[in-house]
Amino acid sequence: MQLRRSGDGTRHIDAGVHGDYAFVNRRGAANPDVSGRWQESRSPFDPSARRVRLRILVDRTSVEMFVDDGRHVHSSQAFPYLIDTGLALFAAGGTAVFRNTVIREFSV
Repeated sequence: MQLRRSGDGTRHIDAGVHGDYAFVNRRGAANPDVSGRWQESRSPFDPSARRVRLRILVDRTSVEMFVDDGRHVHSSQAFPYLIDTGLALFAAGGTAVFRNTVIREFSV
């Protein structure tokens, strides 16, 4: 998934599952970590699993992703532009079915 995606798609925060790991990657957003060491978090994922349950919470300065009801948790400070509010769901190198997808927006 691309979270806090810009209108032209050039800026975003990536979150999801790829091969044998789940991840949150904030490289595509404004990022003060020029070293690159702290731009992506990863946790193990069984590639033979047929399903994954992700719960992702996004606010102005952070992204939290709970994998399989909290088995693994990713918490990342993020620095997207406030105008970047888009979302994209996709599969790379295969197919995916997004079931029971709920998106809630809370007003401040």
